[in-house]
Amino acid sequence: MKKFRFTAVLLSLAIASTASFGVSAELSERQLECPDYSQIKSQDFDISAFEAAAKELTEIAENPDGVASKEVIKKVQTLIDEYTHIYTINNVYSIELYSDVTNNSAYDKLTEVDTEYIEAYNTISDCIIALYDAGFENILRDINGYDMISIFTYIDSQEDYSESDKENEQLLIEINELINKYMSYTEDDFSVEYGGRTWVASDLFEETLYSEDELAIIAEKINSKRNETLGNIYLELLKKRHRIAQNSGYENYAEYAYENTFIRDYSLDNTEEIYDIVKEKFSELNTYAYEESSYALNRSGMIDRSFDEMDMMNIMSEFLKNFDEDYFENFSHMKEHHLYDISNSENKSGDSFTASLCDYSVPFMFISPSGDFSDISAIAHEFGHSNAEYEIPSSAIWALYGNSLDTCEMHSQGMEVMLASSDISVLSKDENKAFIKYTAYNLIHSLIQGCLFDEFQKYAYEHPDCTLDELNAEYSRLCTEYGVDYSPENYYEYDWVEISHNFDSPMYYISYATSAVSVMDLWLETMENPDNANEIYKDLVNCDIYTPYMTTAEYCDLATIFDEEALNELSYQLAYYFENDEIDPDYTPMSAMDIPLNDDDNNEFDNINDFLDYLNKDEYKLNQEDFPEDAKKMSIIMVVTAFLPMIAAGVIWLIGVIIVIIVIKRSDKKKQQKDNDNELM
Repeated sequence: MKKFRFTAVLLSLAIASTASFGVSAELSERQLECPDYSQIKSQDFDISAFEAAAKELTEIAENPDGVASKEVIKKVQTLIDEYTHIYTINNVYSIELYSDVTNNSAYDKLTEVDTEYIEAYNTISDCIIALYDAGFENILRDINGYDMISIFTYIDSQEDYSESDKENEQLLIEINELINKYMSYTEDDFSVEYGGRTWVASDLFEETLYSEDELAIIAEKINSKRNETLGNIYLELLKKRHRIAQNSGYENYAEYAYENTFIRDYSLDNTEEIYDIVKEKFSELNTYAYEESSYALNRSGMIDRSFDEMDMMNIMSEFLKNFDEDYFENFSHMKEHHLYDISNSENKSGDSFTASLCDYSVPFMFISPSGDFSDISAIAHEFGHSNAEYEIPSSAIWALYGNSLDTCEMHSQGMEVMLASSDISVLSKDENKAFIKYTAYNLIHSLIQGCLFDEFQKYAYEHPDCTLDELNAEYSRLCTEYGVDYSPENYYEYDWVEISHNFDSPMYYISYATSAVSVMDLWLETMENPDNANEIYKDLVNCDIYTPYMTTAEYCDLATIFDEEALNELSYQLAYYFENDEIDPDYTPMSAMDIPLNDDDNNEFDNINDFLDYLNKDEYKLNQEDFPEDAKKMSIIMVVTAFLPMIAAGVIWLIGVIIVIIVIKRSDKKKQQKDNDNELM
């Protein structure tokens, strides 16, 4: 009887993972043998070896007598290797499409491999079920470290979803098609007619003959058209995902995603309890921090600085060379093998993310630069993900267990804080101070946005039959509650469609909020004890993708979003910092931890597994013998895409940013100049 496990296979740029048993101090043999990316991307997609192995295993299951165990193991390992290759090629094709969203060939290839990816998973499940029924259970329990039964079937579960398997297979394919459709839209698809001519978003930047009121009207038309087109795709996704949740025994997809797509040691109910607390303590602070960081950027001249590809790479390289020898080696390997794309091109997606190339145990860092100072944060963020992938390479198979995105985002946002708190040599003293303020503001903003979109998506998935008008109204209401006070002419009730995570990564966004709080605590430590902060960050990287949020924070002695006293302290110190350019040295904090650890306690644990033993959390600890030999050579496994998004419409996001700022661009510029003049007088 077929029983499928539908978890992280839903994600096209799925986050892969495996167990923790010590970070490698050197690049693995597989990483050292990695070819240049030009060779990786030139490979053709070929599923014939996978299909041949699946066919042979099916025949063995039909006639098992006399078949040697080593033959079954060898052929199942071929399935694993070929599945890993499909996973890798899927990410390569995604990178190709992100590089040029108008590339129809890349779109077609990605659509094909998306389907093959899901079908390959189902094929392995069919084979494992057949082999299990044929008496090969003992072999399947340990194929080079993989328990294929627990990974690919529900045999060990009391649940039986066999009747809905076929429907879910088709729903997954249709969901991927909708996500790819969302991604495929370009600026030209949202043209409107006004004043006897056709307008697209970029025209608003160039036009000087029309008044601001007229440009606002045009912007509203473009926003409205984009919202209707993309919003209707989202409505379709709601219904399909709701059906998957029902087939899996859940009341709605928000609950399903929290429990199945991610590894979290907190529930949706826990998250609901902190929405109002965040609104109360951080909504006004978010606005104040934005104003103060903007002023600092303007006054220092940082606002006018631009950094090209070489500048970004040099800044990161110089920082890592002083920060950690192994991290510097990882970055150098990435540069040498061209495992990154931070170029600026016309048709490039507006998104930034890190994708795993599991065939070679390396990441690929993709950044869509903005052309300003924020690109420094972007490369720090994405290399935070990439570095974790280097230190703890990933496995396409273990991706099916889910992941702890909260921990992943601590790696990325934490790297932003560590870079900002260093003395960046190409920046002046005032620019460095401004950049620290900008980074601190980003953490507050991540907290606000993470909770806002989690609450928005929760509403959407609890109301799968809602209308687009109802979604827009709910988003507008939440923006007001969270203090996102856009001026009316920006039509902010429309811009939720620019956030690709709403489409491709349901219930992901809260991870930006949870991680932001812990990284705020890390930021506070950089102010008080920089050397200790460095060690805390390295502890973070030692926590793998299976280590859930609360456990990671406890291991690193960092605050969590669910500790109200910690939120009190952080909101106070951040407000004090933005007002005084320093934290309050006389503030006496209370413990932000449920399980307090002093320095001596933390030194007792050589790795995260020892700490999990201390907490008696065996459900999050995987033993070394559970993993394949090559994984043992690579040490703990971890990957991050992060993503920022997975399959996303980055170019749509970029258009949205343009439209959000264009109608107030002229007045903002005048206001900034006036502020600067007043300060310098």
